[in-house]
Order: sequence, then C-alpha cells, then structure tokens
Amino acid sequence: HAIAAGTKPPAIGGEHYHIAAALSPKELNWIHSCPWYMSCGDLETLFVHAGFVAGLKLSRQNPRLMMNMRSVLPDGTVTAKHFSNWPWARLWDGPE
Repeated sequence: HAIAAGTKPPAIGGEHYHIAAALSPKELNWIHSCPWYMSCGDLETLFVHAGFVAGLKLSRQNPRLMMNMRSVLPDGTVTAKHFSNWPWARLWDGPE
C-alpha cells in the first residue's frame, strides 16, 4: 500500500522492497485480490502461508501473522523465526 500511495514503505529487506517496487499496477491489484488463506473442502484442509493463531476464528485472524508467523513460544509470543520445538500448529485445533 505504501508504494502505491507514494509514501515511505515500512522497513523491509532490500530484495523484498525492490520486488514490490517493480510490480505493475495490474500485478498489485492481483496480489490485493488474493485471499489470506485458502480452504479445500474436498480435503477438509486450510492452506496458509505461515500460520494461524489458536483460539481465534478465521474471520478474526491477523493477516500479518498469517503471512509471517512460524512459531509460538511458551510465553505466547508469536515469532517469524522457526523453532522446531514450538511450531504454531502444535496449538492449532482447527478453525472453529
């Protein structure tokens, strides 16, 4: 959004910034139209880039966390770092 609005974007890695800055308006519109997660009824499965917060309905999930979370630490801290002992999925019982 920041790039499209001509404002200073949030601090992100150089590679990601250059990729985002090179997107055409058509490509940006396509990305904005994509869902944060996908549901496959045939498989009774949800697909998400990173993770879901346990105990929250899908409609209440934070899009930034769905794109970035990898682990939930024992104190409840959500992190983008992957810790094999603390994957977010160990707390996830399902969407509802």
